[in-house]
Amino acid sequence: MSWARLAITWLCTYATLAACDQAPPPTPAASPSPAADAPSDSAIVVKSRIHADLPEMRFTLQGDAATPIEGVLRVHAIEIHRDGVPDLLQRIEGFATHTPWSTEAPGFEVLDMNFDGYADIRLIESRPAGPDVPYLNWLYNPVIGLFVESPALNQITSPRYDAAAREVRSDWRDGAARYGTDIHVYRDGQLVPVRRETREMLHPDVQRLRTWRWVDGSWQVESSREIKSR
Repeated sequence: MSWARLAITWLCTYATLAACDQAPPPTPAASPSPAADAPSDSAIVVKSRIHADLPEMRFTLQGDAATPIEGVLRVHAIEIHRDGVPDLLQRIEGFATHTPWSTEAPGFEVLDMNFDGYADIRLIESRPAGPDVPYLNWLYNPVIGLFVESPALNQITSPRYDAAAREVRSDWRDGAARYGTDIHVYRDGQLVPVRRETREMLHPDVQRLRTWRWVDGSWQVESSREIKSR
């Protein structure tokens, strides 16, 4: 399936995504970037407002025009424009993804990941063999007006963002019998782990539940109990 057909059939189900359409080929005047000559079906455009006081932004995902794997986008750059401003605001590059993409679950999202009131952006990096989904993440810096890569978030798989608790919850699996969730918070602008919850199958009828605390740079068991699975 070509990028053009993916762009046409993609229905934006996320509240943060205002619109999605097939990108027209950029002109040198509008975008002096190396992608100016890319064919129109090599890009997908996502439009979203990242803050009420800022104009709408247009995110153009640049990638291969032909994708050999059904439902996978190979993205190598993101170009960002402000609504009504022809000049390129920012070009993010230096990566290559195999991003799973479907009508129900687009692989690019605009959401507030550090709870500062400004929406950030993330892109699924690859299709995992298991449930541990890796993301590439960029946080919006309102001081410089640009998106900055977050190495800390890049290390977290399958993150979920709890704005009410101001927590980042990372789900993971370690083999077939052990899985858990790590809870992170922001302190002085830095993402730090604070708690871990694990569930381990000891045998078909018994599971061990543990909670952990991050203390002096390592996880320490806080509580442990065994429960019957059935």
